[in-house]
Amino acid sequence: MSFFEELKRRNVFRVAIGYVITAWVKRESEVDRSKSIAPQTGRKMDRNIIIAMALALASTERAFEEGDSYAIHIKRMNVYDPIRDRPRFQALLKKMNMWP
Repeated sequence: MSFFEELKRRNVFRVAIGYVITAWVKRESEVDRSKSIAPQTGRKMDRNIIIAMALALASTERAFEEGDSYAIHIKRMNVYDPIRDRPRFQALLKKMNMWP
């Protein structure tokens, strides 16, 4: 018997889901939305994501300029999907002769 089958047999997944739902309902009833930190945290995450994408694009440009063969896979990699429509990304594709 596999590990997951044993967990399923003992209803561990159902109990875990029950705990998660109970904790969520309890948390929702206790949280004062005016004191929530979600807006500030969301802005910080947005900045971090933008910085990460800019660093990824800069490292890809550098890899192409250094002749790294891995850079030719840029057109197929899903990690670049959020920035495909950006002018800097499109300029890099033109430079690499991969313009669509």
